[in-house]
Amino acid sequence: MTLEQYSTCIGTSLNSFNPYEYLMTDLKLTIDKEEFSKAVKQRHSKLMELETIRPVFSIILIPPKQLDCA
Repeated sequence: MTLEQYSTCIGTSLNSFNPYEYLMTDLKLTIDKEEFSKAVKQRHSKLMELETIRPVFSIILIPPKQLDCA
């Protein structure tokens, strides 16, 4: 699957392009769509646990009272 194909569903629903259906129909992979989707979501969750808030966003997320702006 190309990045162009996959990028059509980033940030959207799977209505415009479903990568799981693509893997099963176009690439003829025999996967359990539900299990594969679950595994992808679990992997994403694990990766997100490793992420931290980037410094510029931590400044944005500081409550106005702490910035003496309120």
